[in-house]
Amino acid sequence: MYVTRPLSLLRRTPELLTLQPQDHGPNSGYLVLFDEECETTTCFALCKDRSIRGLPFPQNKDLTVCYTRGVGEHRKTDNDEVVFIPLLDQPLSSGLYYVIRRQGKDMGYVKINAYMF
Repeated sequence: MYVTRPLSLLRRTPELLTLQPQDHGPNSGYLVLFDEECETTTCFALCKDRSIRGLPFPQNKDLTVCYTRGVGEHRKTDNDEVVFIPLLDQPLSSGLYYVIRRQGKDMGYVKINAYMF
């Protein structure tokens, strides 16, 4: 069972990130929801900043993970559209997630704490 928490609440009170989800019963966890209070702007408040930097990742946003390997002319950047789902029975501060691909030939493929596909 998952319990939802707004991202703005977790940013205001970071000690909530260390709470054990077992307080809500066995096999439970927290889902983080991006709320309006978390939205930031750029360009003198004319544009919304769509970047998510740092944990915890919200589950109600479509996220793209970008990573670069190599240098110079051998440099390659990959973009993966993914969803991060926190592991059950782990606090959000653990940074442990199921990573699920949203697009491509591996759509629906699940990895735990995946950093490479």
